[in-house]
Amino acid sequence: FAAFGELYRLGDEIAVEGSGDGLYAIAATNGDERGILITNIGETKSVTTNLEDGYTVYKIDFDNHMTPVEMNYNDFEIAKFDTLFLKN
Repeated sequence: FAAFGELYRLGDEIAVEGSGDGLYAIAATNGDERGILITNIGETKSVTTNLEDGYTVYKIDFDNHMTPVEMNYNDFEIAKFDTLFLKN
């Protein structure tokens, strides 16, 4: 819910394009900041983005509640049942 709250606070929906069975994403902006919530309910997927510099990636699962993690947010794998929140 914290990630959804961040997207709601940002206000304006951003279109997200992509494909992948079981891979879902939503995004929002306030013009200065952006947030992207990505979740995978299918098998492990490779994800490539075109995001500019300055994003922090937060992992959300049973052990991590919006925990910042070091990862390349332009080219990464997301495992089955993983959820990530990217914010600049």
